[in-house]
Amino acid sequence: MYITVFTPTYNRDKYITNLFDSLYKQTVLPCEWIIVDQGNDRTGELVKGFIAKASFPVIYKKLYGERGISRAFNMMLGIAKGGLVMKVDDDDILSPDAIETVLKMESTITDKEKYAGVGGLRQYPDGRVIGGEWSHETEWFDCTNLEREKNGLSGDKAEAYYLNVLREYGPMPTVAGEYYTWEGVLWDRIAHAGKMIRWFNRKIYCTEYLPGGATDTRMEARKNNFYTYTIMISERMGYLEIPLASRLKQCCRYFELAREKKIPYRKVEQYFVKCKRIAVLSYIGSMITKYIPQKNPKYRS
Repeated sequence: MYITVFTPTYNRDKYITNLFDSLYKQTVLPCEWIIVDQGNDRTGELVKGFIAKASFPVIYKKLYGERGISRAFNMMLGIAKGGLVMKVDDDDILSPDAIETVLKMESTITDKEKYAGVGGLRQYPDGRVIGGEWSHETEWFDCTNLEREKNGLSGDKAEAYYLNVLREYGPMPTVAGEYYTWEGVLWDRIAHAGKMIRWFNRKIYCTEYLPGGATDTRMEARKNNFYTYTIMISERMGYLEIPLASRLKQCCRYFELAREKKIPYRKVEQYFVKCKRIAVLSYIGSMITKYIPQKNPKYRS
């Protein structure tokens, strides 16, 4: 089994070298590092240096026209060669044994048809585990991405998905004129199909949530990418794995935004055909929940 490391980047030239250094120092190297550049900074020049120094293939692609993680991700799906794909953000780094650890854990899976991949822990720069410390007595725990929070596995994790699974349930949705995609749309589809992830108790990925990053701007992203947001919410309403109260809350917040943008229900009802009752109830409920302050959560979408 080989790993493709995938990094979409947008004007983060002052951070991406740190990621390269962490890949260069891996005890087991990736079979390739695919970089999809959507910006206009010095990243392209830096990559020339990476290619000259690296002992693994560095594949650099430029994304022109409409940008967004979904378009970069879909481009990667068309060219990746690894059996596993690990997305690593341009401002994050991996522990020196991250890839080796992922491969070792993947080798413990015998019935691979039931699995989407494996997932380790992410940490803050100070060493604290994002989402809280491991709470299971075993070295690993198997469940889908939709089941993990109820099993004490909240917060961002470091997943490596099987490439064939990503291709089966992808591509990520794109909407003309919108650039932000909630990656959870794809992860949820895979989980809803019953594909499990083998979560394991090792910190392999270091994340620092920087101002202006995707996590920091999610509230704004919902406003500016309303129909992509609509796809995510409408699909989640049909996932019984998500508690009803949570689905209602998310849908109420969605319709709060629709009202704010003066988008009538008839404009979006086609997305909620399979979950019309929840949509109508949430549409009514949004007239009340709009008075309840909401936070900008710093974890997965």
